[in-house]
Amino acid sequence: MKKHDVLELVQRFPDEIDAEQLIEELYVRAKVEAAERAIGEGRTCSQAEAKRQVESWRK
Repeated sequence: MKKHDVLELVQRFPDEIDAEQLIEELYVRAKVEAAERAIGEGRTCSQAEAKRQVESWRK
């Protein structure tokens, strides 16, 4: 995330903001960006593979 993106986000908030809400918004945005990078790099798996992985954790 670039400084410009953070400033743009902050500018959309009202003058009085809740710090927790801002932090949550930044966190979600960072996670979405990371997921988009992973998809772009092909670091994904099918739903069937995800289910197999979860099942292996339960053993």
